[in-house]
Amino acid sequence: MLAAEPAGLRDRCAVVLDAVGATTTWYDAVGDASRLKLVLNAWLLGLLAALADAIRLAELVGVDPAAFLDTIDGGPLGPAYAQLKGGAMLARSYPAAFPLAMAAKDAGLVQAAVAEAGAELGVADAVAALLRRGVDAGHGNDDMAAVVEVLRPA
Repeated sequence: MLAAEPAGLRDRCAVVLDAVGATTTWYDAVGDASRLKLVLNAWLLGLLAALADAIRLAELVGVDPAAFLDTIDGGPLGPAYAQLKGGAMLARSYPAAFPLAMAAKDAGLVQAAVAEAGAELGVADAVAALLRRGVDAGHGNDDMAAVVEVLRPA
């Protein structure tokens, strides 16, 4: 959980947040937690898009995508998230834990924050475009792992 403490409410809020999340990272200023969430979402969505690319590349070059996931499992290149979403991509089963449409919305928020800062980020823009393609292809209500389907032939 990410939280900001307006006017000394940490102790009162901690009881609820501790019941919902494993840990809570506190910030003093309102808005700091939201900005960190944007950064975390950019990282997570970038990881998701790179995973979809790697799964599809394995399929294209004749490598068993499961062998890729097995190879990275438990090592420094293999976050647990890769196993979770990669398994869904291999099974082509996308019950929504987090819908692709919501992931695309979050990618748009990242883009808006970057634009407001007067900058640009290449990966964030590419990820946002890929997620929007997934929504446009009819996968908006599927889990965000369905983004791999955009890279597969129809």
